[in-house]
Amino acid sequence: MRLLYRNKSSYVKRVGMKCCGILLIALLAPPVLADSTNILGSWSSNCYPLPKRHTVQTSLEISESLIAVESALFAENEKCGTKNLIVTYTAKYKIGAKTDSNYLFNYNPHTVTMTLLRQDIVDLYNQDLQRSCGLSNWRINEPRDVSGLICAGNKMPTNGEEVYDLMGMEGSSLRFAAFTTSSGATDDLNRPSTLNQLVVFISE
Repeated sequence: MRLLYRNKSSYVKRVGMKCCGILLIALLAPPVLADSTNILGSWSSNCYPLPKRHTVQTSLEISESLIAVESALFAENEKCGTKNLIVTYTAKYKIGAKTDSNYLFNYNPHTVTMTLLRQDIVDLYNQDLQRSCGLSNWRINEPRDVSGLICAGNKMPTNGEEVYDLMGMEGSSLRFAAFTTSSGATDDLNRPSTLNQLVVFISE
């Protein structure tokens, strides 16, 4: 092979610098996630039961940096038939490194609201501060800020609080560990290690 440099030491030096440059770029470049982490679009969960009597269904609208969440609570003894209320919020999110067959998933909620959709539910909430997040004067179809509040024993997402979760995909199915179902871990050391098997999102 003919060298393009007059002396061998110059050639080695040039090649060495080039290799080191490539290595440096590789080390500084962000990790490339697998195609299976492409979660953009609309998703809807299965209709799943709560421990006592109600059912819940959640929809997600996912863009490149934001997720719009709407979780609907349905009347007791109905399988996602009549909506009692909805909880909505947006969340900035980041997908991190792969761990086993899942991915690290962090999110940061914003604009957390609850809206009561039936007058009998409004009357019930106005009579019971523990159920109604400690708020009074509820009105039908009027969103209320419930960020970080305890509503009927459930802690609502908190505006601006980083939450450390887990995400997994299999075909057109998407699962999380705690996202949309509980307040989640606010310390990376407490990040869940398994996915929620009760709730699955299907691409629409």
